[in-house]
Amino acid sequence: MTDWRRSPALPRDFSREARVYMRPTGLLSGDIADAAVEAGAARRLAGGRFAFSACEVLLREPQVITATIAPVGEVAEWADDCAIRLLETLEAPRPPMAGVAMDRPAIMGVINVTPDSFSDGGENAEEAVAIAQGRAMVEAGAAILDIGGESTRPGSDAVDDATELAR
Repeated sequence: MTDWRRSPALPRDFSREARVYMRPTGLLSGDIADAAVEAGAARRLAGGRFAFSACEVLLREPQVITATIAPVGEVAEWADDCAIRLLETLEAPRPPMAGVAMDRPAIMGVINVTPDSFSDGGENAEEAVAIAQGRAMVEAGAAILDIGGESTRPGSDAVDDATELAR
């Protein structure tokens, strides 16, 4: 069993085998984000318009996870190269995924093509209807389409991979 601990300050004495994770917090946008970044009190998130002024740092050692929230300046000075690399990863622009730019929010449409879908009653189970629905979603601005080929309705039957892919 892993013990979770909250710490009021970044841990100074930990094993070099410990794994360090960071999650941006203190999110800022607009003029406030710009001013905080310019003043060195925040960093850009994923190269975009938002900024983060603090990080939750999770330090995972055998049997213990220590969680701390600290300002980005303090985090940058904390654990030398490790912290800097993690901050740089949080700041780095995200590359496109499947041709979709990750520098701004993207809309995803969901089309359930199962005959027993609980969300639409199976109205998209016919191929022509599903294709028309997908085209309408793309025309309305969807950059990603999630095609649901197996129902997650409670009590629904599992389908084999071939059936799901055929749908």
